[in-house]
Amino acid sequence: MKKIIYLITFISLCISCKTQKNNIVNSSTHSNNDMQNKITIKDLDQLKPVIIKTDKGNETVYPVIIYTEDSAELRKHNIIIQSVSKSFITALIRKNELDKIYSLQSVKSISLPKTDYIINPKQDFEKIE
Repeated sequence: MKKIIYLITFISLCISCKTQKNNIVNSSTHSNNDMQNKITIKDLDQLKPVIIKTDKGNETVYPVIIYTEDSAELRKHNIIIQSVSKSFITALIRKNELDKIYSLQSVKSISLPKTDYIINPKQDFEKIE
């Protein structure tokens, strides 16, 4: 009986490891596919631009999320970084910087910001008197 339990445990562990390995492979190919769905200048035009004051005067920039682990490389290229996380940064970019960002080796993908809304179903509350 113990041998059967050990055998079942071993088989389920092997299946679990194989599933984990497949998930890792799928996630790495997913990040490569993200670069095929590049955002374009037309996509940026659909966003609400942010006007910032610089030494050169007013500049129009657009908020984006850049998936990278190397924010220093983006800073070298004068990208305006708002916040840094382990796997992505939020930034303000100019339209002409889009191709430059995609050409950087450390950039995995770029996405546009969006707002997620939590939809709570209507709940009927009983009045307690």
